[in-house]
Amino acid sequence: MNIVLSTISTLQNPKESAHLTTINLAKELQKLNHNVYIITEGLKNQPAEIIIDGITIYRPCRVPLISKLLSHPLAIRKLQKEKKISIDIIHSFSASPIFALNTFFCKLFAKKAKIIHTLKSYSRDKKGNRGNIFLKLADQVTVPTRIHAQKLNLPPQKIKVVHSPVNILKFKPKDKRKLKEKYHYQEKKVILYYGALWDNKGVDNLIRTIPILTQHKENKNFHFLFLPRYTKIQPQLQLVKELDVEKYTNFITNDIIIEDYVNLAEVVVLPYKNLLGTEGNPSCLLEALACKTPVVTTQLPELQELFDKCTIMAIPDNILSLAEKIGVSLTKNNQEIIENGFQMVQSFDQGKIARDFIKIYEELITNHLLS
Repeated sequence: MNIVLSTISTLQNPKESAHLTTINLAKELQKLNHNVYIITEGLKNQPAEIIIDGITIYRPCRVPLISKLLSHPLAIRKLQKEKKISIDIIHSFSASPIFALNTFFCKLFAKKAKIIHTLKSYSRDKKGNRGNIFLKLADQVTVPTRIHAQKLNLPPQKIKVVHSPVNILKFKPKDKRKLKEKYHYQEKKVILYYGALWDNKGVDNLIRTIPILTQHKENKNFHFLFLPRYTKIQPQLQLVKELDVEKYTNFITNDIIIEDYVNLAEVVVLPYKNLLGTEGNPSCLLEALACKTPVVTTQLPELQELFDKCTIMAIPDNILSLAEKIGVSLTKNNQEIIENGFQMVQSFDQGKIARDFIKIYEELITNHLLS
């Protein structure tokens, strides 16, 4: 098959989930002997066509006013002419349902292509979640959780649940003791957060647990490690200073081997207030489970749907509850939830997810030929 993966993300930041999952899906589809191309948003001073990890990425020129509707369709027209091919599948990804309309316009130049639209998360923009009607233009819609599917109110045959992927070859258990020696955390109980610093991620709440957790003498060796996706960390640094907990914290913004830090941590804490702009199966959560590192997160319905038995859950946006659950994670035997999580995450392997999508693609094409 000739497959186009279309995303409104710029795929500029290699640390972003969208960049990692889109590139990795393309690579997995190529392993299955399909021709795969990515079309993403254009950037100033960036080439219109680049190759990353063997995947051709088209960045169409931004056209004022109509760019969101026609930039990707025009890129598909160019792709088909240059490669002398006909596109079979156009698979688009976004948080907002509105952008399914963009993908539908791609059929202007790829009339036989079947359209699949994946909603990776809920849109952070309230207006962005109002375009569910445009999802009906797709041949198939996928979401990461059943709860998300129910909220869309689409016909059952139109929507499928396909989980977000994780690279279990990269994120796997490593020797914690050796990693602590390597990075000089031998005497520390590392509490790790990594990802974006948006307010709804709950990072400020996590920082506010530090004086609660360290008020007892036995907790003086706690160390909170933050690995932010972006380098704009001044608000968090200011909060750390106001709470006088600087000696218990460290922010690392340079390039690191992220899987090493996930493995050396005693616990990964993901204190989400809500999942706006965050995948229903958050990458950081999956990665921690794959490394056999305990996870403290929050009792959001989408997370409870899948991770209730393999994570420790606090009340969302509740600092005392979060502090309590972090304390529990560091004092109890977590072996059962660790093993539950590790076994579960094997079904999220990016190779399996790619095969799940291929099955959907084949069903769409077969049904079209039979109709």
